[in-house]
Amino acid sequence: MPVNGGDGQKRASMAGLQQCAAHCARSEAVSTQLANNILASPRCTPCRRPGNRIGHVDSRRRTESLNLVDVYICGFFGATIDPMKKDSPDTRAYHHGDLRRALIDSALSIVTEEQDWSFSLRELARRAGVSHAAPHSHFAEKRDLLIAVAAVGFARLRDRMLEAVSRLKRADKALTAAAQAYIAFATENPALYRLMFGPALADGEATRPGASEIGAETKAVLEDLVLRGAQSGVFTLKPDDAVALGVATLSCWSTVHGLANLIIDSKVDTAMPDHKLVDGVMQLFLDGIRTRRPAS
Repeated sequence: MPVNGGDGQKRASMAGLQQCAAHCARSEAVSTQLANNILASPRCTPCRRPGNRIGHVDSRRRTESLNLVDVYICGFFGATIDPMKKDSPDTRAYHHGDLRRALIDSALSIVTEEQDWSFSLRELARRAGVSHAAPHSHFAEKRDLLIAVAAVGFARLRDRMLEAVSRLKRADKALTAAAQAYIAFATENPALYRLMFGPALADGEATRPGASEIGAETKAVLEDLVLRGAQSGVFTLKPDDAVALGVATLSCWSTVHGLANLIIDSKVDTAMPDHKLVDGVMQLFLDGIRTRRPAS
């Protein structure tokens, strides 16, 4: 039935829809309610069929799982109407534009729960409730996904350190607080911490887009605190001595990072609580760069 423009087009379109609804209502597998749903849902998924014709209901095509009719009506509304087909999880993710985030969140959940990242993309798809092929629409290979997971980890670590130092003015106290946040992050999710810093993704910084940049921002938190201490006179370092500042930052980072690894690998032979251990180690580090007050 050709469709013309204007009111005639609308009447022809509605008439065609009504005919299809009646056809569906007569099908043994489709109820009148379903037929009404066709009229009530003029828009569903984008139409991929060319032409301006009102289609017909093919009541012979049935799904194996539901044994119901697949209904397709194309025409004036410029849409494919399939009231028998509910949105699958991956379809909903695409509609909301959050499939990539859903995959990363699911991967983070697996790493956190299993303390391992040896899962397959098929398992990830199942966890995220999407098709097996869905992850490949955003990640060419699993390593790309793990880089994205590591980037989220670096962002969380950076934000946690920034929150810890946000209300502290003295650089030495702020460095200790940043170290506490760093160690807490590592001990709460050792697998994520190992993924971020370990050899699994260590093929070169240039091959870790996103994670490398955010990792640098995490290191910058320590750099800024060391510089602040130099500028305020709390540390013996000169603010314009880039080499000394760089060595001090690396020393601080090495201290904190090494302690984190020793703790999560159970290599620390002490019953001292982690936070007290961090305080003690940081005091020894800070004593090496802190300005000493002359004895009175």
